Amino acid sequence: MKVLLAEKLGLDVQITWDRFKREFNDRFFPRAQRQQCARECQDLKQGNLLVEQYSTEFLKLSRYAPHLIPNEQTKAERFLDNLSPRIKEIIAFLEITNFTKMVHTATVAKNGIKEADVGYVNMKRSMSMGAHPPPPPSKRQSSRTSSESFRRRNASES
Repeated sequence: MKVLLAEKLGLDVQITWDRFKREFNDRFFPRAQRQQCARECQDLKQGNLLVEQYSTEFLKLSRYAPHLIPNEQTKAERFLDNLSPRIKEIIAFLEITNFTKMVHTATVAKNGIKEADVGYVNMKRSMSMGAHPPPPPSKRQSSRTSSESFRRRNASES
């Protein structure tokens, strides 16, 4: 590509990285396809994807939409906006502006939700089978038990 550019522009013209990328993309990656990827990035939502899958797809498509994601803070905000509502609800108040930290926090939140869901399902299952968690001891019971054991211990020592 560099040789082709040198022939097109002349040997003494300095080729910048931005110019090289533009020429390369124009030749090997049609504009219509880049625009389609930018639209997909704009429309991307987590939906049923795992956080890791969503972040991978988000990063892949965001390369084609630099006008939508000009900096790290915007990248984190756009990622957060399209997370599933349960995860977004948990981490939105943290005001994270770093994309990598946002992905990590979303993954941790998703794992926490998953564990809570499993615990809830297990509790519902055990309750439906007739098992009930023991009631917590009342203050009277626990203080009476302590005073009775104290009296018994003192009586045996005498």
